[in-house]
Amino acid sequence: DSCIRELDKTPRVVKENICSVVIATHFEAHENASPELVEAEEVERLDAVSTAVQWVNETLTEELQGLVPSSQAEVDQVLRTFFENKVQEDKERKELEKNLEDSTVLSPQPPPPPPPPPPPSKKKGQKQGRMETSAEKPIIPAEPPEPVLCGSMAIGAVSLAVAKASAVLDNNPLYLNIALLKHHQEQPEKLTIPLLMVSLVSCGKSSPGKLNLMKEVICIPHPGLTAKQIPPSAEYILPLSK
Repeated sequence: DSCIRELDKTPRVVKENICSVVIATHFEAHENASPELVEAEEVERLDAVSTAVQWVNETLTEELQGLVPSSQAEVDQVLRTFFENKVQEDKERKELEKNLEDSTVLSPQPPPPPPPPPPPSKKKGQKQGRMETSAEKPIIPAEPPEPVLCGSMAIGAVSLAVAKASAVLDNNPLYLNIALLKHHQEQPEKLTIPLLMVSLVSCGKSSPGKLNLMKEVICIPHPGLTAKQIPPSAEYILPLSK
């Protein structure tokens, strides 16, 4: 017990991450989804993960052989070419499957649309020039989701892994390593935090239809302002937001 108490008194320095980077996925958790839909999405997710792991362990490992982590542009170019080839292969495969289905199964011709109903006859005593009530507009169906290549998450995962490896080898934070890749400049001695935007007015009005009228006024700081300039700017911005 004395050893434990002595260890508890020892100060410890714990590093905490202020940010993190992850690869987004197109799979979403739908609320109140049917068990069949959840099971189908789980099978599709497992198939995508399995394909991505196979690409990383086989083809991508061979194509990235000999490249160093600091050559991020070359790595991304290899990944881009690999992804474009896979998209083209998937497109050709789907077109071939569609042609085979069209050649084996003759789709029945759709029945002709029914004739439009005749206009209602005017009743006696109805005033001339009176506007008739317009028919309700049909609801536009939602756009179909954009197709996603199975296993495409491997492209972003490998690119991020290379960026993390380069940051570790150079002993730099990941966000700074990514910033240097974009701007091609030397590592700055100090980092400045820009002044955030402030919403001054945010209001709205519900209209009879589905369109809601919204109005918002935002105070956008001038480019180049830093966090040190927040106190004098806040004296003018905060009273306006109230």
